[in-house]
Amino acid sequence: MNVVFLSNFINHHQIPFCNAMHRNLGEGNFFFVQSEEMSEERKDMGWSVKEEDLPYLRKYYEAEEECRSLIEDCDVLLAGWTSKTDLVIDRMKKKKLTVRVSERLYREGQWKALSPRGLIHKYLEHIRFRKSNAYLLCCGAYVASDFHLIGAYPNKMYKFGYFPSVRKYDLPKLFEKKDESGMIEIVFAGRFLKLKHPEYMVWLARDLKHESERRVAAGKQPLPEFRIHMIGD
Repeated sequence: MNVVFLSNFINHHQIPFCNAMHRNLGEGNFFFVQSEEMSEERKDMGWSVKEEDLPYLRKYYEAEEECRSLIEDCDVLLAGWTSKTDLVIDRMKKKKLTVRVSERLYREGQWKALSPRGLIHKYLEHIRFRKSNAYLLCCGAYVASDFHLIGAYPNKMYKFGYFPSVRKYDLPKLFEKKDESGMIEIVFAGRFLKLKHPEYMVWLARDLKHESERRVAAGKQPLPEFRIHMIGD
């Protein structure tokens, strides 16, 4: 069996999974096709990878003919986000085994499923293939709910998660570094985008402060002091 994973670009989230696929399927039976160059913004965030360590990596924009052949002829295509959707849809039209890999459709709210324009797009890319040889790997807890809402991939949706390396730490040494002052340290790590909701941390600070004041007013002990660190760009 040979498997191809098609996505915009490979990154540190996908590499452990891809390494395992390459190791288990054997040389020449697994390829990751990268459809576009990684943006400088992503590279600055530390997403760049050592391509020489990835013998299964192929770049569509450097070897279009080879990559088209890999995508069309493979036994299984794992299709993540990519601008080359036409290649994925062509396989699905031919009822070749295709597994879509997707995050949420409606991150900002499922009310967006009511948009006629959006539904037309979802029909062309997903819904019309509900009886095809196509499946969905859901990258997130609410992905299945989004696709169920539009009637796509009925009884053909499965959970999917990436497989990062596990680091084991010496717990006693970690606890030696613990702050004994009683200060609660809370960390937000992520880009400061609407999508990531960094404002929730500000609301959390407000709610904790109000709860502490409420307890003091009721003659009870206040909450422990806390400090919020926000790390991102």
